[in-house]
Parts: sequence; C-alpha cells; structure tokens
Amino acid sequence: MKTYKKWLTLALVSFLLFSCSPNQPGPTNVDNTPTKTPTQMIEAVTTETPIAETVIPAPLSTEDISTIQTLSAAGALNVLTVIFPDGSQVDFSSAELRALPESTVLLKDQQQATGIPVLAILDQAGWSRYEVNTISIQGVGLINVSKAQLDGNFLLVVGNSNIRFISPLVPRADWLTEVRIIVLY
Repeated sequence: MKTYKKWLTLALVSFLLFSCSPNQPGPTNVDNTPTKTPTQMIEAVTTETPIAETVIPAPLSTEDISTIQTLSAAGALNVLTVIFPDGSQVDFSSAELRALPESTVLLKDQQQATGIPVLAILDQAGWSRYEVNTISIQGVGLINVSKAQLDGNFLLVVGNSNIRFISPLVPRADWLTEVRIIVLY
C-alpha cells in the first residue's frame, strides 16, 4: 500500500512540474494564441490601468451658486412612497409629511410618542378608492397590518434623515427604521 502511495505522489509531482514548465506549450485560446497565466493577466491590468488623478474643480461663480440653491429648493426629494394595488403610487416629500396632522400615543412603558398616523398618510394618498386587505410598511424590516387592525396607534415619526415606524401594539424590537415604502394589497 505504501509503494502505491509513493508511486502516486511521484507521478503527481512529476505531472505538476512538467505541465507547468515554461518550455511546455500551454493551453490556447480559440484563435490559437496562448492563454495568459494569472500572473501575466495581473501584470497586464496593472500596467494598463492608470493611477487615479485628483481633479480640483474650478471655483463656482455666484451665478452658479444661486442656480444650485434654486434647484435644491424646487426639487424636494421624495422620502416616502405609497404603492396601490394597481401599481400606481403617490410620493411624499418630508415637507408634505410634516404638514400632516400628528398624533400622540401612550407606549407600554408609559412614555408618550408623537408621529403621523399611517391612516392620515393613506387618507392623504387617496387609498379609499381601492379595496385593500393588507398594508405593508417597509424599511429596515417589514410590518404587515390588516386593514381591520390599522388604527391611530400606528405612527411614522419623521426625523431629519430617517422615518421610523412605532406602535404600542407592536413589540419595540419589531419597530422599523428607514421607512421608505407603504404597499397596499
């Protein structure tokens, strides 16, 4: 048995030595050009790839700055999208959300939380024209609520850079951050 293992090891080492020899012809591409070794490929890429250059932009004029300010004020970003069963959608900016009425609920730890009721957002979006069974609130995580369960205890808290979902009816561990979409089914 030991002789067989020695013979197999010797054959394997011989094969590797002679098959990888630089004098031996290697595999070729379809057009019969020799294929490159991994080292040759790395060398080719590193010699062909230029080093990134730092470009210093030209200073902005006051005319450019006023244009930028006008565009950013006019083009408010949509932060929340409500998608209806037919695929249509309504987008809300943070300013539009903050304009909706807020509600305060009492949490299980007896603290109060204030936010915009999900019902108020759906009313503003016009959800009453659809037959809806389930509301899916999506962010970092997902909460599905039946239409029968949805009441004023489900809130979205709009922060400076984040929309959070909170509710005294949902365990705190299941509350969502970065809410971006409400889908109606």
